[in-house]
Order: sequence, then C-alpha cells, then structure tokens
Amino acid sequence: MSTNVCKILMLHGHGQSADIFKPKTRYVREVFRTLSNEIEFEFKYLSGVLPAYPDDNDITDKKVWGYGEPENDKINGLEGSIQHILDTLDEHGPFSGIVGFSSGAAMTAIVASMLEKRKAVCGISWEVI
Repeated sequence: MSTNVCKILMLHGHGQSADIFKPKTRYVREVFRTLSNEIEFEFKYLSGVLPAYPDDNDITDKKVWGYGEPENDKINGLEGSIQHILDTLDEHGPFSGIVGFSSGAAMTAIVASMLEKRKAVCGISWEVI
C-alpha cells in the first residue's frame, strides 16, 4: 500500500513531445516502481512549447525547447521554455525530481541550477540528465 506520492517531471528530447516520449520511457517507469512499496510514483510528461518544424504550421506533435542560433551564441525561445517548466513546477508540484533526455536533459540542468534557491519551495531533491 502506497503511503507517499513521488511526482517526477519528464522532459523529452529534440523533436519529441510528451506523447512520443511517454511510451519510450515505459521501462524507466517500471524501474522506479520497483524501488519501494511505500512510494507511489506519478510521472508528469511535459511537451516543449515550440514546434520542431515551424514551416509546417505546427501540424506535427514534435516539439523543441529552443532554436539554436550558433553564429550569435543564442537559443531562441529558451526563456519561454524555461518559464513553461517553472510554471508547471508551480502549478502541478511539488515534484520530487526531474528526468530529462537529450535536450530535455539540458533543460533539466538549466532549471535545476535556477532552482537551487527555490528547492525548498518546489520540492525538487534530485535530477536525472
């Protein structure tokens, strides 16, 4: 019988979405669930806010966290993506951790560094990148 709920935020990689990423992490979820009979793991999958292929008028479910502009050392859309993640942490938290894959792992590292002073507020105690 579960006594505690451990919420985990899941961030996909480039050109994926929550719906694409979820079935790919089935075994990861199973491993978490074998860790304890006392903890119920709840996974929140979050999609990026930017279309992977903007010229397609956002007709696909493929999303990104930002668009690189190497010649200017800039990532367009990064601030909005970070805010989207922070809003999710505030609205659906507290979360026990964040798991990110590929560019989602980069977002995990960025958000974790920003949350160093907020951890007591949002409850994040670990990250997997």
